[in-house]
Amino acid sequence: MSTVINTRPPAADEDLDWILDARCRTESAPLTERFFSEQLDDIAAAKAFCGECPVRDACLDAALARRE
Repeated sequence: MSTVINTRPPAADEDLDWILDARCRTESAPLTERFFSEQLDDIAAAKAFCGECPVRDACLDAALARRE
């Protein structure tokens, strides 16, 4: 079963079309825990997963804008 990762509702002026192409959009829920983990091995796994994502830059910009 796939789970869509959605941490919060988008701002009205936020362009989120890039999310449709994100690798994590249809990944399983355990991956979500790695994105917000304090464990070094989880952080490394999340970075490796994101490193191959075609929308990595847009995702990082959005995360920084949300202070994540």
